[in-house]
Amino acid sequence: MKVTYANNIEVYKFREVSNSHLWANIYIDVADNDKDGAGAILIRSDYGSWDFFWGSCGSPFKKFLTEIGKDYLTGKLCGADKEFRQHEWQIDARRIVDEYFADYDPEDEGRASAIEELDDIDKNCNFHSSEGMYAYLNGESPTLTDVFSDSGEYPNGNFVPRQLEMFVEQIWPVFVEELKKEI
Repeated sequence: MKVTYANNIEVYKFREVSNSHLWANIYIDVADNDKDGAGAILIRSDYGSWDFFWGSCGSPFKKFLTEIGKDYLTGKLCGADKEFRQHEWQIDARRIVDEYFADYDPEDEGRASAIEELDDIDKNCNFHSSEGMYAYLNGESPTLTDVFSDSGEYPNGNFVPRQLEMFVEQIWPVFVEELKKEI
């Protein structure tokens, strides 16, 4: 691990993280007056690139970074740039269908139709976005569309990108430990 400074920007360079060939450059730009914890982070790594600016964190910026939770961090770093995972969407859709028809007869025609539509999506479709999935449902899956509309619940298929999850699991803790040594 190496820290360099240039124009008030600190660069943390990690190489061969966790006994692997993983690497990351993490750039920290702490505001001139850091008592309220303003600062920016820019990450370049094997797992991708992300950045975010916090205008006020309530504590010095580096201390703030050591205290934030992984879900909060990933939410800030990826923002609305979620990835669609069809398999997870299918699991959530099946849960909603099962809950919706829980009080129905297991042989109910509506339930059978919804399950058949889910199976058809699983076998014949490959979507890369939730928008594509919903457009398909509206045109090709009337029973599922009705179930999701009536229940007021739509399956979740949008998740934090896997690369960001891996970064936060494998490299972020090493970075946090380095910051803790400094503060």
